[in-house]
Amino acid sequence: MPIETFTRYRSIRPDMPRGRKQLQRNDAEDFLTTPIYRLVDRHRAILEKIGTREDAEYSGHMLIGEFYPDIPGSRAASGKLAALVGLTDYMDFYCARDYYSLLQEGKTLGEARRTLAQQRDRGFEKLGGLLASKKNTTREIRSRPAAKRRT
Repeated sequence: MPIETFTRYRSIRPDMPRGRKQLQRNDAEDFLTTPIYRLVDRHRAILEKIGTREDAEYSGHMLIGEFYPDIPGSRAASGKLAALVGLTDYMDFYCARDYYSLLQEGKTLGEARRTLAQQRDRGFEKLGGLLASKKNTTREIRSRPAAKRRT
């Protein structure tokens, strides 16, 4: 019987012996099951360059883009990545999927934030326009003819 470890109410099994079908695991689960010291060893070159909060956030987004694309979909994995790069809040990486492509284009972290905020605002404006147009559309209300009364 395999040994089970528990991480925040989750049961995670080590690799299964040969002959058994292995379950598909995504990058976030693999990231969560890997001990932090192994992650530090794996990404030491990137982590040694971190000096400021902005460097930490930049490095985290680069790690997401290059190695762990599933992390933004997991609060636990986002928190572990934040701890790995020296930040304290999982929200720095949770639901932050599009930074990597902008950083690859040569944009700074601030420029990437502004670009994503503008894209988000345009999406909200379109959504607001669609909702407003539906409110302005009136339906024709037909009254039913009055029923004849019997006397």
